[in-house]
Amino acid sequence: MRIGLDLGGHTGVAIQWPGGEIEAKVWRLDLGNLGGRRSPLPAERLLRRLRMLSREYDVQSVAFEETFAQGNAKFRLDSLQTVTMVWALRAKIPWMRIPVGTVKSHAGSRDKEVMFKRALKKWPELRLWSFDQSDALWVLDYALQKV
Repeated sequence: MRIGLDLGGHTGVAIQWPGGEIEAKVWRLDLGNLGGRRSPLPAERLLRRLRMLSREYDVQSVAFEETFAQGNAKFRLDSLQTVTMVWALRAKIPWMRIPVGTVKSHAGSRDKEVMFKRALKKWPELRLWSFDQSDALWVLDYALQKV
């Protein structure tokens, strides 16, 4: 299994299963977050899901989009990126941090709506409904081409 992530409160997750089948979904890490904007709960939820995947499946690699933000969004994104890297390092899973500009260039556009429409064309068998899913698919696609 190979994983591509678009980290955030709604984390896009793209998975390539061992047979080559691709799946895309969204993990809602901020549901019921009563701890405020700087709550560690989303990072804890992400870590729990990543650990579950690595216990149940042979995770070959993980890639995520490196984004930059300010204020509370920066705190959340930095914590999610750090959790992903530490999980991968501890589990001895190769990881790749892909700059956001590289992902956009790979998808052929900086516009999220255009990226989404291109994802629909590239992966017509998937039921995509979220920009988070399409971003994760482009992250995974880029990582698969670089491995």
